[in-house]
Amino acid sequence: MLTAEDIQHINHFFNLSLLNNINKLSGGDVNESYLATDGVNQYIIKKIYESEHAKDYDIALDKIIESITFSENIAQQLLYTNHVAPAVFTQGKCVLKKGKNLFIVFPFIQGSVRENEEVSLNMVEKIAKFLAIIHRSSFSFDSQFAEEKMAIFKKIGHQIIALKFWGLIKAITQRRFFFPKLNFISTYLINNKNTLHQAMDNLKYEAICHNDLKPKNVLWQDEHNFGVIDWETTGFFDLNADYLDTLIAWCTLYNKNQIVLDLQKLKIFISTYPLKEINQLEKSMPVVLLKWYFWLAFCIKKIISNPKQWRHYQWHIYYSITLIIFLIEGDLVKQLKLHYPLKEFNE
Repeated sequence: MLTAEDIQHINHFFNLSLLNNINKLSGGDVNESYLATDGVNQYIIKKIYESEHAKDYDIALDKIIESITFSENIAQQLLYTNHVAPAVFTQGKCVLKKGKNLFIVFPFIQGSVRENEEVSLNMVEKIAKFLAIIHRSSFSFDSQFAEEKMAIFKKIGHQIIALKFWGLIKAITQRRFFFPKLNFISTYLINNKNTLHQAMDNLKYEAICHNDLKPKNVLWQDEHNFGVIDWETTGFFDLNADYLDTLIAWCTLYNKNQIVLDLQKLKIFISTYPLKEINQLEKSMPVVLLKWYFWLAFCIKKIISNPKQWRHYQWHIYYSITLIIFLIEGDLVKQLKLHYPLKEFNE
């Protein structure tokens, strides 16, 4: 819970005048979010449990603060687009450490998440344009820390591949009768370890990317106005992998435990932001796959450590498994070439 003393410290640190009548919006074992106001403007206060966050992501406290500050600084440089609401900064800092908690304050964005059929073609076009802006922007940032952050991502990728967990899943499941989907994806990872390790080794430090520009992180006011939130994963990343990851998120539909490609949305996306090296997307597929294997392993780990969280992570587990199978079996890049043989595809 957020106390009156917490509000007092937040006001002093960020030079704000927030009132004590706050409302809790969400909360879990790692962080909580609250809606606050100063009587005129509204703000979101994010409270992070320092020890839980450090334990979940195996990162030292100073690196957590440095990472958040780095990411929010990137978002701040995109204010001119009117599609971001970065954290409140004071003297170059946006994270308040008090006791065993971290506090971040964001301007409140009016809007809601749109997913699946709620995502219109116009929205897909807007996101593709915004992705292009991010990829083509020249940012001011700490390049050494950006490389460290990328190195951590690579390390985690290799660790996910090497988890004995996948062998255990394969051993206790069956291809036809007992959790066949889990058996399929664990078998695939085990059989393709070398390819996945190589993909991690070859990951390029090409551009600054949001790295999680998915529907869950975009709030829409209407068809044209939106705000991108949750910049925590921002950093150096492979441009093609980020492009493919974003395209999949906005051009697929999830319904009844099945994921299908929406060809209309796909056409809008690739025509709005065409890549010169579209053929490189296929080489980026292992990287995108590993991001989803990581998220699946993370969710299962949370349930094993606290079974009461099953309901919270259940949907995420089902979706991750379904998407991984779609990416393995769907041959997405070939579908791109088959349905839209644009000039870029054949260069």
